[in-house]
Amino acid sequence: MTSGQEIVTISTDEVGRAEELGNADAAPYAAEHGISLEEAAERLQAQEVIGLSLDGLSRSLGEDDAGAYIEHEPKFRVVIGTAGDAKDVELPETLSGLDVPVEIIEREHSLAEIRRDREAIEAALESEGVDFDSYGNVVDNNAVIEVTDESAFEELTEEATSLSRGNSPTVVVHRVDELAQTEAGGLALTTCTAGFVVVRNGTRLLSTAAHCPNNQSLTTSGIRLNYVTGTLRNSYDVQIHSAPGVNLRNRIYVGSGSSTHYRDITSRRSRAGISIGDYVCKHGKTTGYDCSYVTTKTASTSAIPSSYPTLIGVRSHITDGGDSGGPWFNGNTAIGIHHGWVGSMSVFMSVSYLGGATGGASIVTS
Repeated sequence: MTSGQEIVTISTDEVGRAEELGNADAAPYAAEHGISLEEAAERLQAQEVIGLSLDGLSRSLGEDDAGAYIEHEPKFRVVIGTAGDAKDVELPETLSGLDVPVEIIEREHSLAEIRRDREAIEAALESEGVDFDSYGNVVDNNAVIEVTDESAFEELTEEATSLSRGNSPTVVVHRVDELAQTEAGGLALTTCTAGFVVVRNGTRLLSTAAHCPNNQSLTTSGIRLNYVTGTLRNSYDVQIHSAPGVNLRNRIYVGSGSSTHYRDITSRRSRAGISIGDYVCKHGKTTGYDCSYVTTKTASTSAIPSSYPTLIGVRSHITDGGDSGGPWFNGNTAIGIHHGWVGSMSVFMSVSYLGGATGGASIVTS
């Protein structure tokens, strides 16, 4: 399998040992970074605590918040950005109590400044009917807007320059050959990938992406699914189906990612609990099991009507047609439902938005 851009090889025995340590995804992570399975499992366990700690710190920093992220190389550490004085940043006890190095750096732009400039340019593009993709780039302290039109690219570049403050731009404009793609084709389903098992009004149902056709069947058994509800707009890209005669359990198929080929889902992590730099994994019909690192939590795309900047993107494009609707996870924790890609990033919807899009459905964890 590939993890990010690197090719790593893991054995069934290593996956089994990682599962015993509580996180099967520690196996590819340890192989990629050349560390023990024990250390890999500890790092991945720390991610959730770090994510929730950084979310609280972001609120306390207010207008000075310049974003934070996890680094994995050359060492595992947390980097916190502030547009104010680094000496004024007080770490939460949950973060300072971890055995993880933390560095506080002063950045030129706050996230609020970057967001205001990004939204100003996006509003102009929407009024002119120009399609675009965009995402926040915490590591580089800016936002990125992608367009295909050459004339729009030139105009945007001038506008972004005029909005910029200081020595570096708040918004960077890229011209690309094509914009975001939604992916359909399916492993477990007719044209897409089955996601997590959810429960709504006491009934267990199966999720997938809302941009997939409503008519789906389980390809392994030929059982036809019955569409219940779904939403494709704003932060939402998810639909749910009933599966007559199927015993829907709290597990996902992960292929070679597990010694048993299945992974029990025992918890879920909100969008707030995810950090830039988190190591996350997915499974889809076309590309199977793979892992990468979160690079943005604020991607948006015209492929979703009235898209909000809430899609989560990873370092590289590790998905393809047919993977839509598939699960994103870490260990036994549900994280997201696959959408498609933006630029060079695979992107997914956080499970935080599942209930709002489906009339109160939640992921089954037992």
